[in-house]
Amino acid sequence: MSFIKGEVSYKVYYNDQSSYGVYKVIIEETNEPYFDFQKSTTITGTFPPLEESGTYIFNGKLVFNQKYGYTFVAETVERVLPQSIEGLIDYLSGDSFKGIGKNTATKVVNALGIDAISLILEDKDVLDKVESMNKKKKDTIYSTLIQSKNMSSILVTLYSYGISPKLSMKIYDKFKENTIEVLKKDPYILIEEIEGVAFIKADQIALKMGINLRSPSRIEACINYVLLNNAMEDGNTYTRKDDLYKEVLKYLSFGKGDIELLDNAIEVLLFKRKIYEYEDGYSYASIYNSEKYIASKLKEMSKVHTKTYPKEEIDACLKRLESILDIEYEDTQKSAIYEAINNNVSIITGGPGTGKTTIEKGIIYTLKELTDINLDEMKLCAPTGKAAKRIEESTGYFAKTIHKMLGYDTMGNFTYDKYNPLPAKVVVVDEASMIDSFLFKNLLEALDIDTKLVIVGDSDQLPSIGPGQILKDLIDSKYFITTKLTKIHRQKENSKIISLAYDVLNEKIETEIDIDHNELVFINSNQRDLFELLKRCVDHYTSQGFDLYQDIQILIPIYKGGVGIDAVNRFMQMNYNPNYVSKDDENSEELTRFFIDDKVIQLVNQYEDSVMNGDMGIVEDTFGEKEVLVDFGVSEVLYKENTLSNIALAYAISVHKSQGSEFKVVILPLFSNYSVLLNKKLIYTAITRAKEHLVIIGDNRVLNDAIKINSNDRLTTLKSHL
Repeated sequence: MSFIKGEVSYKVYYNDQSSYGVYKVIIEETNEPYFDFQKSTTITGTFPPLEESGTYIFNGKLVFNQKYGYTFVAETVERVLPQSIEGLIDYLSGDSFKGIGKNTATKVVNALGIDAISLILEDKDVLDKVESMNKKKKDTIYSTLIQSKNMSSILVTLYSYGISPKLSMKIYDKFKENTIEVLKKDPYILIEEIEGVAFIKADQIALKMGINLRSPSRIEACINYVLLNNAMEDGNTYTRKDDLYKEVLKYLSFGKGDIELLDNAIEVLLFKRKIYEYEDGYSYASIYNSEKYIASKLKEMSKVHTKTYPKEEIDACLKRLESILDIEYEDTQKSAIYEAINNNVSIITGGPGTGKTTIEKGIIYTLKELTDINLDEMKLCAPTGKAAKRIEESTGYFAKTIHKMLGYDTMGNFTYDKYNPLPAKVVVVDEASMIDSFLFKNLLEALDIDTKLVIVGDSDQLPSIGPGQILKDLIDSKYFITTKLTKIHRQKENSKIISLAYDVLNEKIETEIDIDHNELVFINSNQRDLFELLKRCVDHYTSQGFDLYQDIQILIPIYKGGVGIDAVNRFMQMNYNPNYVSKDDENSEELTRFFIDDKVIQLVNQYEDSVMNGDMGIVEDTFGEKEVLVDFGVSEVLYKENTLSNIALAYAISVHKSQGSEFKVVILPLFSNYSVLLNKKLIYTAITRAKEHLVIIGDNRVLNDAIKINSNDRLTTLKSHL
């Protein structure tokens, strides 16, 4: 490993949240030959903030960047205490010592000499020898020196456990001077407290710290992890006992003779209420409590007496709206509106073309006409930004994401919660199939008991990415007034795309699929020809005036493989982004590189920048390979090395990521390679993303086989709570 000893000249960039910094350093000493004739260099890495004029030893490696040239990436950083009177004064009057100016620092050094720091650390009362030294300044100097010493010591200890500098800083930022004590007590606390740490990583750290393989805390942590991981990965809100035991034994490398240890750990977790027993399995506490709360709150809300209005009055309002919109509500749609107006909790479900958004217009208009509720007190929301925007365009009423409506902040807190209810008398939640148990609980907590709640969605679509299947469970419980829409609007009756969607639900393809470039196209193909056919399709539709970024979307079920999302995105980037530049060492396994004008998608919620999972944007600028500026339409976000993994190319995206969105042109490859993930709900969801044109490329047998595969319902507790 190379090292550089040098003085920090100035700070180029530092992120307090990620601890990622870029500094210019004047080189004093190094073992890296490249710097033999260099006076300074750029240092990057994850470490505490560095002080200008401070001297440090950086251990790391030299890395070449196409735009910035050679930079030194530091893995560890150690402060070198000043060795001169002037340096000592500068250090003690630096930014770290709040309220200590140059005058006070000079007095300290004059009184205590060059060994001032070691003397203070030995006994802070030596500061009493300093002229005009008050208690506040004395405590500041001493506590800052202790903190600096402790931080260095703690980070070195964390490094010895095999923890990366970046993760070490995350851990230190969380637990501060108590870090080592906390980890020794329970290293598995990292799973709950530090984002990105799963059981395997925490277990590696724990074993290096010397924890016993059969330690109860190790077994308990593994049980918790398996329950939570199954919920987040598969959407199940509880795990069957046999499956739980099988996975835990595998993670711990235990045998069947160790089952008694698992039994004991489960008893302890049940007693601590960290997990709950449910039927033939167990549920992670926060998930179990979320579903229990949802059931309880919705029951209370549904029992609230609400003023009812005669059918004639509602019909009169709808008659006026029909005249304004030049539409005609059919009987089931009217029934959905009656139930929403006259009940405190109601559900509306239906497939594409059944007029769900038209019903939402009718509900809002009628309530505005018949009641004293104003538009500001009626909230229209959806789980994602794309869904909210689409609903706003369809209804003409302002819509927000649920997170934005509840005032989610960068610290992970909601402005509106059970202590500060949302100022709303009516809340309409659309795309409810996408809402997971955690988010729905947060929403219900923020609603007063008498807030009118209308839940709208398509229960035949894929369930939420997170745990639970809220919409389906609420409908299946038969506890709430539910209107199921089946009649397709006259404007949509001849839509082959919608006809195909219902064929999928009925598990039998009867819709005629044209082979030319009309509304619905099926191109029988093998996967070797996919890229050529993609180019032909994209070229055709762009020549017809459709925009590659806004209108055309490729949907694929899997990421890896020769015809997966990653491979298709690389092909599209190379062929459709004129700013793409290949590298001599280009290979399929390297990390994605972004270029100006690339189409990208946000992969996680990034609240501090107001971008959410599923938001799409265009790369506006790049700064080397590790900084990318993305334009999301309503905001611009700069991604640096530590956040770059939060975005991905989006010429092709997964079907799950497309939920809540609609595109004028959808291209859907279907090959046997995808079969393990294909099922009726996934195909149905993909098809219903297409507004005007749908092109299916692949094997007709794959399509026909997939629509006969019914994905298993998730294991949830909500229905039984209801």
